[in-house]
Amino acid sequence: AAHLVSDVPVAAFLSGGLDSSAVVASTAQLGYNTHAFTVRYHGSGAAATDETALARRLARRWGVPLTVVDVEPDLANDLEAIVYALDEPHADDSALPSWRLSRAVADGYKVALTGIGGDELFGGYRPHAGLVAGERYGRLPRRVRALLARAVGLLPEPRGGGLSGDRLKRVLPGDGAAPPAGWAGSNSRGRDADRRGLYRP
Repeated sequence: AAHLVSDVPVAAFLSGGLDSSAVVASTAQLGYNTHAFTVRYHGSGAAATDETALARRLARRWGVPLTVVDVEPDLANDLEAIVYALDEPHADDSALPSWRLSRAVADGYKVALTGIGGDELFGGYRPHAGLVAGERYGRLPRRVRALLARAVGLLPEPRGGGLSGDRLKRVLPGDGAAPPAGWAGSNSRGRDADRRGLYRP
């Protein structure tokens, strides 16, 4: 309710996911007819990530106007503007549809609510589950950890771009030590040994 206090109309990003849906449903329950916007991406792999139907269902359920913003991949023309606007290193390819969505919303609105940050707050990504698993792994006796790390080291290299076995190799240190550093390893495609071969003091 506090975020809806505004001198101008308030819009909302609606992906159809849990976080943005909760934001839009909450505004409707508070009696605000917030205009929702959702992205329909047309690049490679678009069908697997299209949540337009979910967004439409939620908008109908709460009587919220919904605008679908169609996004074609056009990174060559948008990249410089996106990098300038973000003003910091950012390795998430969702920046492209978010940029296009923001531009579409900005045509009529100066304020928009989003569900961004919900996964970070509530541990909704796989690496967060990995942190919990890492804590439990760290409680195992050192010898058991060393045996597990050795067994994981025998796994074949992934084929076809799969990362599960490769990620395990990076998360579980070869010396069997508890893996606080495994967090960094799970979020990187490069192994420490490879990096040491590339970098110099």
